[in-house]
Amino acid sequence: MTIPQRDLVTSLHSCVCPACGGPKRQRHTFCGRDYFRLPEAMRLQLYHRVGSRYEQLVGAAMDKLGASTFRLSAAVPKPVTCATTQSDAQPCPECGAQVHPRRRHCRACGFDLGTCHVGVDQGKLFDAGPTYGIPD
Repeated sequence: MTIPQRDLVTSLHSCVCPACGGPKRQRHTFCGRDYFRLPEAMRLQLYHRVGSRYEQLVGAAMDKLGASTFRLSAAVPKPVTCATTQSDAQPCPECGAQVHPRRRHCRACGFDLGTCHVGVDQGKLFDAGPTYGIPD
């Protein structure tokens, strides 16, 4: 399977596993379940950079997983720019406290803001809480 670079970059920024459509962490290629279904040698090869054989390696991994379609998320999170202000604060998905977009944890409850959550406006399809056992 050949996957365009643009789709790979979009997938790395999304919270949707391209193989199964389930939740995954941003900047990870696959969800933990699919990642650990791959042979160790193939998992280690997924750490190449986009443009440096990464496209072929992800395609080979998708074939190994038996995925016929490369699933993309419809909603990609808006990137945080350097010119953020207090008005850019978002509610914490756990406690509702206002959190600056560049913060990693909520100051009120300590929630890890690096985990992905599908918003209520998108139908609350799933809540991707912390995933353990996946290398960063």
